[in-house]
Amino acid sequence: MEETSICVLDQAGDVTFEACAPTNPEAVAKLLRRHAGKAERIVFETGSLSNWLWHQLRALGFPVICFDARHANAALSMRINKSDQNDARGG
Repeated sequence: MEETSICVLDQAGDVTFEACAPTNPEAVAKLLRRHAGKAERIVFETGSLSNWLWHQLRALGFPVICFDARHANAALSMRINKSDQNDARGG
């Protein structure tokens, strides 16, 4: 829970940026502003910090969406290389 994997996709679904940030709203927001400033949606899985992170990023004006980790896990586990980085790409 110390790091959050971030993956920014363009409208075609191609990766334009990937990184990890400390799991705190300010660090995540800094990267998002720099690399996804015009994002239509920011998606992340439910988890122990998701409620807090959702509220903090929402308060900073980000269009955040949180979805159930079990549903994400079912879809993403079909991938050959399951990892936090690949999960970020799948969102």
